[in-house]
Amino acid sequence: MASFGFKLRCLPLAALFLSTSWALPADNLRTQATTFTSLGCFIDSPNRILPNKVISTHDMTAAKCALNCAGYDYFGTQWSSECYCGSHNPTDPAPSEDCNMACSGDPNEKCGAGMRLNVYKFDTTPATEPTSPVISGFEYKGCYTDNVPERVLAGKSEAADDMTLQKCANICQMAGYTAFGVEYAAECFCGTSLDTRSTKVPEVECSMTCKGDSSQYCGGPNRLNIYQLPSSIGGGSNVEIVGGFRYLSCWTDDVNDRTLKAVDWRADDMTVEKCADRCDGYSYFGLEYSRECFCGNELAHRSSSAPEKECAMLCMGNPSQLCGGGSKLNLYTRVVASTSASPSIMSSTTASSNIITSSSTAVPSSSIMSTAPSTVVSISPPSSSAPPASTTPSTTSSTTQGPELTTITTCPPEPTYDGATGERCFSPGALPSPCRALTSTLNSRSVAATASACKSALTRYGMTPVPAASACFPTTAIPAVPSPSLASSIRSSIVDCLNAPTASLICNFNADCQTKTYTVGQVPSPTPSLGVDLLNGDGTFESGTLGNWVLGASTHLVSTTVTTVNPRSGSRSLLMRYLNVNGGGNSITYNLFVIPGRQYEFNLYWRHTTPASATSLYLYVYPDILQTTFTTAQLNNAPANTWGTRTLTFTAAASWVQLVVNVGGNVGSPNDVYIDDITFKRLS
Repeated sequence: MASFGFKLRCLPLAALFLSTSWALPADNLRTQATTFTSLGCFIDSPNRILPNKVISTHDMTAAKCALNCAGYDYFGTQWSSECYCGSHNPTDPAPSEDCNMACSGDPNEKCGAGMRLNVYKFDTTPATEPTSPVISGFEYKGCYTDNVPERVLAGKSEAADDMTLQKCANICQMAGYTAFGVEYAAECFCGTSLDTRSTKVPEVECSMTCKGDSSQYCGGPNRLNIYQLPSSIGGGSNVEIVGGFRYLSCWTDDVNDRTLKAVDWRADDMTVEKCADRCDGYSYFGLEYSRECFCGNELAHRSSSAPEKECAMLCMGNPSQLCGGGSKLNLYTRVVASTSASPSIMSSTTASSNIITSSSTAVPSSSIMSTAPSTVVSISPPSSSAPPASTTPSTTSSTTQGPELTTITTCPPEPTYDGATGERCFSPGALPSPCRALTSTLNSRSVAATASACKSALTRYGMTPVPAASACFPTTAIPAVPSPSLASSIRSSIVDCLNAPTASLICNFNADCQTKTYTVGQVPSPTPSLGVDLLNGDGTFESGTLGNWVLGASTHLVSTTVTTVNPRSGSRSLLMRYLNVNGGGNSITYNLFVIPGRQYEFNLYWRHTTPASATSLYLYVYPDILQTTFTTAQLNNAPANTWGTRTLTFTAAASWVQLVVNVGGNVGSPNDVYIDDITFKRLS
């Protein structure tokens, strides 16, 4: 995708999950509230009931928190040293004794507890907001929420270190947009209308000054100052019929697997007409990112229709027309003439049978007596509408869309995993064992250690830290011996937070039917998955390398080489030589994604040269923490130079696995352990 005028910016952690903890000069604060009233103790949530301008200090008091939250309607203290701000009245009160932690800045004052807030309301009325200027005819509409990464102004975007309101207005007006917004001091977004997911928020949340003019406000973290032309209606529209093509839909694209692959053309004066002309002779064309044109005779199998609001970027050559969005196409299909028309055909099938019914309506999945997924297939003929029924033969001519499309609806018999590729998540109830331990009654002295172990487990075995999950843990030290009520509160708040959707740790399962549309003749065949080795040959070592296996650092304890000696099949095997170091061992590891809830088999073949050596061979599977039993792992007294096997069969509790092969031993004698034909297969 072209990147004209667009710069990707990753928000800092505080901006994404804790709103903002940056400070403005005193004269930039929009109001100076000085007195406040206590509302009592309230239950917090993983989403934070007071989500803004969070800080934590060693000298926290209600007065200090009030100063931090000037400009908001409410503020609250929590966990002895934390301060939260917001503009919505908390609604879930807790007993006053739940807020039993002394403030870090005043031991005679209470500052909440684990997921408990001492909440206060400012007594002063917020000052009237200053009047924002009219910029190039754009009127100020207020401070609004943005939605990373799907922006609420879906048109052109740009970032600059000299950003001002005027600069952003010029960028958007010259491109034909009727609204603009400034964000995070240096970012400019254009659009024709604001996404309905955006909501108006207090002006204090848009308190970052523009990088190019410190006298102007340019939004905040995930907050936009919005300006719009008066009485503006929309900005661009789809051309319904152009050059033998008809508009179909907003459609997904992928820069690594283009929806339309035949032609890729970019131009700074792009219009719908120019793209249609370039794609004459093809079945489809699509416009993307204001200046990109793609042609093809078929659609990528993984592509699908998208909400029209995601195709909101204006064409660079004609701002009255829409030209897709970021990784979204305005898709057009060829209009052809047909000499006949056929009625639609609707059929219902199951995965284990041929067509069993044929009717004008689809058979609901609940009526199919089968445990296999039900499938409804709809084939649409070339005509845009079927001719009226007639008892005499007739020939009709109609204007039609291009190639025939078939719509397939599949309904799983039970909830199935529907997460994105590359997602690392856990099945419900299958968080790492230290986290599950927090659900049981623990000795108060064990709470801090268990919480620490849980937090650590969420960053191991190939899992990168999830900031939203890290935010579930207290930012200050848990008391060594908390009271029973506080210990219970800490445990429940962490567990509830980790299991909440906002923590992004729990895999999503659903039983919703899925409907996809394909060109007739291009319906993809199911990819064989059961019994197929998922290591892609890396377990045979025929490449002469470890492939995607990662070798551990302890090569001075166990040397590891790919060798042509003693292959079980092919021409190579892996030699892991125990070097007779007491307690020495080394591993190879392999990470790959799986489907949680499905059964898998991890298997390898091995042989060794010295039965008298005190050597072991373990298989491990993480994050499930499965392993070969101690007795089975021992190689001593196993026959020399004879192939044996190691196998672990398990049901995946997460969306990925880390496979480990470990060779180690105690002092006895060196031992050559040969490994070959490692496989990892899905069984169900």
